[in-house]
Amino acid sequence: MDMHKLKAGKNYIVYAIAALALVMLAVLVFLFTVEREVVKVKVEETKHNEMRVVSLENDLIAHTLDGVVSDLKYLSHAFDTALLSSNDYQSVSENWSIFARDRGIYDQIRYIDITGDERIRINLVDGNAYAVPNAELQNKGDRYYFTSTIQMAPGTVYISKLDLNIENGVIEMPMKPMLRIASPIYDPSGKVQGIIVLNYLAQEMLNRFQTFAGNSFGEMVLLNSEGYWLSSENSTDEWHFMFEAQQDDSFANRFPDLWQQIRAGQSQFTTANGLITSHVVQLDETVPDALNVTFGDGEWYIVSMIAADDVYYKVDSSAILKSIIQTNGTLFILLVGISVLTGYLVYLNRKKYNEIKYFSEYDLLTQFYNRRAGYQRIDAIMQEHYRDPIDISLCFLDVNGLKSVNDALGHPFGDELLSTAARLIREHLSESDFAIRLGGDEFLIVFIHKNEEEAEAVWQQIVAAFETINNLEERPYVISLSHGIVILNSSRVMAIDEHLQRADALMYEEKAMLKKDLLIVRSPRRA
Repeated sequence: MDMHKLKAGKNYIVYAIAALALVMLAVLVFLFTVEREVVKVKVEETKHNEMRVVSLENDLIAHTLDGVVSDLKYLSHAFDTALLSSNDYQSVSENWSIFARDRGIYDQIRYIDITGDERIRINLVDGNAYAVPNAELQNKGDRYYFTSTIQMAPGTVYISKLDLNIENGVIEMPMKPMLRIASPIYDPSGKVQGIIVLNYLAQEMLNRFQTFAGNSFGEMVLLNSEGYWLSSENSTDEWHFMFEAQQDDSFANRFPDLWQQIRAGQSQFTTANGLITSHVVQLDETVPDALNVTFGDGEWYIVSMIAADDVYYKVDSSAILKSIIQTNGTLFILLVGISVLTGYLVYLNRKKYNEIKYFSEYDLLTQFYNRRAGYQRIDAIMQEHYRDPIDISLCFLDVNGLKSVNDALGHPFGDELLSTAARLIREHLSESDFAIRLGGDEFLIVFIHKNEEEAEAVWQQIVAAFETINNLEERPYVISLSHGIVILNSSRVMAIDEHLQRADALMYEEKAMLKKDLLIVRSPRRA
């Protein structure tokens, strides 16, 4: 190549780079201008949406509480004469039991006299309501909801703090969020005689709160007056004030500046944390008696948080530019002519990643999870169902006579025994069930939504499949596994290995019984 051609080639490269740079700059300016206008509109839409959602969340809570207050008013007005005129509360108890059963949202309905003694207590258990015998009624004179309500004026309503139900000094599990709504009962002379208390089961209200929170572009939380989470997308943040070890962890402590602005009444503002929208929970003032309701816990706050890394929480030129580069990378790659190569490299990388991921999680011979990956999946399931426990059964397995097969027939036959047993196990598992190879000849089947009896029924089907092969195929060995099944409690913190020790003990009891008459190797190795 002569110098002229070399120079022409260099010029061509320079012109090509310059032209490419100009085209890319023009495209970038165009995309930036368009995206900036889009972001402006999106920001306004986002702000309006969050204001709308927090307001609707307030309406949801207010509507729920208005219904409970109406129930309390009904009971007060309909039965005040009967409560004051006689000490025979049989008729009232019968009516309240029917009311509690039909409504299905009150854990307890009580009438407490001026001394703090319970005169009527209706309990709701598994959908059935019943009156507690007089001998089991208690004095509640020292309870905060009694001392607060007994001093209130006629026609007023007291709504307690929202907390977890406590039985005999211990937080009830599964957790049971509870509100106590009370109103004083006055006689015709204007003298207070007692209070009516409704223990409202608040979980349904909180569930609806989180369901509706899906309409928010960010994270929606409900906070009490001290800045603790009552409801959060991350359920592990909730109810910290009920547990001494977690009382230092609150929204107020994590975000002190935000909490100060929320308490100061700012309904929407932007900080380094993102876009914050808040709303103080208020009952509908158009509802009768709404102004006569007192919140014993102070104000509740509905808060929406859109993270700072969301480009649509404010108009930020640098964030818009970054977003354009990230979302239009393919376009720029096409401009420089290497998109095909990049795609191919990404494909190779992804393929290699999937291979490595598979090898890191699965046992190649059995196609079961390995111990580490299997334990991680069990842990994830337990965490997911910590608050709503499900039946999980662990079936610990040991292949009988694998060493005898390896020694007498060779390792290929031992591998065949393991892979056949694994295949038959997989064929009988449901979509939610899975198996783990713990190592060597030890397996673990994890049955989801199955108790011990249901898991045992599936295992017997697997055993029948083993027996079919043993009877029909002329293999020089018998497929036989010993097993032990235990139930896994998803609401109790307990190491998996502790459960396996119990299952292992059951398995060895079966293995000891099988060894008496079991001959694994049938004949010398086949030619």
